[in-house]
Amino acid sequence: ITDFTDGVCKAGSPIDEDGAVANSEDAIGILLYDVYEENPNGSLIKAFAVINTANAEANADLTFDDAVKTALPMVIFE
Repeated sequence: ITDFTDGVCKAGSPIDEDGAVANSEDAIGILLYDVYEENPNGSLIKAFAVINTANAEANADLTFDDAVKTALPMVIFE
């Protein structure tokens, strides 16, 4: 992960192939857990998952663009 705010990239953030937050069609997954700058390794939800959209958006402090949902057709946003 390459995109940090105050040393953390929050769980629920859509991430692109470069590890940056990408609330767009460039998203390749949704960050599963908070990732900290001192250890920038994370896990992404990419397929066969159901996301509680309200919780993910609140934690990541964003609203998913429709492009993210389209880019991740095997993830269910509820």
